[in-house]
Amino acid sequence: MTTYRYGDPATRYGVARYSSATSPPSPTGGKRRMSKVALNITRLSDADALVKAQNAATACAGTALADPTPPEVTALATACTGLDAAIADRTNKEQVLRAAVVVQNQKRDTLGIAYSSLGSKVQTLSEGDAAFINAHGFDVIVAGAPIGALPAPAGLEATMSDQPGQVDLMWEPVRGAKTYIVQKCADPMTEANWQQVDLCTKSKFTMTGLTTGTKYWFRVAAKGADPATSPWSDPAQKMAP
Repeated sequence: MTTYRYGDPATRYGVARYSSATSPPSPTGGKRRMSKVALNITRLSDADALVKAQNAATACAGTALADPTPPEVTALATACTGLDAAIADRTNKEQVLRAAVVVQNQKRDTLGIAYSSLGSKVQTLSEGDAAFINAHGFDVIVAGAPIGALPAPAGLEATMSDQPGQVDLMWEPVRGAKTYIVQKCADPMTEANWQQVDLCTKSKFTMTGLTTGTKYWFRVAAKGADPATSPWSDPAQKMAP
């Protein structure tokens, strides 16, 4: 009878540890294929990547892997907290920025009305005298003169359409513009993500074919008779209905 120094292995560790009879057979009859962890989350949005990471950190913290907790679990949990705070901070700042843009556009409209009103007054008093107009701080329209470089369209607003997957865009018309270039960008907004959608002749456009529930950014540029285009407008953001 064999005597084991530390006890019978069959009772101490279990028969399965030393017997191949209990090992699951390979479906191919050969060596079992090893699965690998999918690590690439670079194509995900920040929000989706955060959810993936939070799920992994939570799952690992609740298993034997976390006894004792390895530094990788702690590091991932800390990274999740940091990204979550950054997303919240960006969202708050975007809301503040949008509110500031609305106020700025309102003030610009008020300035435009006041400027036009005073200009009409000067026009009446000038009786068509160019020197009088110039002396009072206004330019004189010269027939046939080139308009020059076009400014960026101002006051771009994006509103939900009544139809799913559609967003209505509207902006202030640009003097001298023949067409407008309309672009969209799925969140996150990066220069590489901008896509040209269409050209339009009016200062409004309905964006179609959007994915419901997805946040998009929009911008427009004016194009006149000159080949050059204006700078891009300030971007406007809206979630597709």
